[in-house]
Amino acid sequence: MNKPTAGPPIPSLPRFGTTWYDRGSRYWRHRAGVSAFAIFLLALILGAATLAVCAIVSVSHWLPTRIILLTLVGLAIAWSCFSAYRTLKRTPEDRAQGKPFGFPNTSRAKKVRAGGTGIGLGTAASGGSGLAGSLLAFGSLFLVGQALGFVLVSFQHYLNEEEWQAAQAVEAWERANNTSHFTR
Repeated sequence: MNKPTAGPPIPSLPRFGTTWYDRGSRYWRHRAGVSAFAIFLLALILGAATLAVCAIVSVSHWLPTRIILLTLVGLAIAWSCFSAYRTLKRTPEDRAQGKPFGFPNTSRAKKVRAGGTGIGLGTAASGGSGLAGSLLAFGSLFLVGQALGFVLVSFQHYLNEEEWQAAQAVEAWERANNTSHFTR
């Protein structure tokens, strides 16, 4: 049996470097930061959604109008959660392999457009535009599911598919070289 002279090739991952391999304190601090950010974002979105619901309840004095508007709010949140579920859903083969679930990569242009829209609405709302503030609050209803999904993704064993693929490559190398440093 040949003994390897060097360890396995450890790929460097964006934002993690090679810390994912040993999963030491630096890695877990980063993972805790990602999870804390996800929870903060969820709280922010839920706060905006709560403001939207409070505004609907305070503005509409007629009970049937309140029921209709609150039903629409509930449908927006349900659609958001269903959409996030569909996006995060894994195939049975992916589940059998232990592959993590995650959101698909979005193009940089789409991220820039979405960010610009949010910044524009936020600026207009802070400048006193009631319409912009209403759009932000109403738009938050459609983000609840995505924020919940982000929290779930941040707590899984591997944060993303890149980390999972790197772990699979190292495990394959270790099996081929009869070593066992890396464990799931």
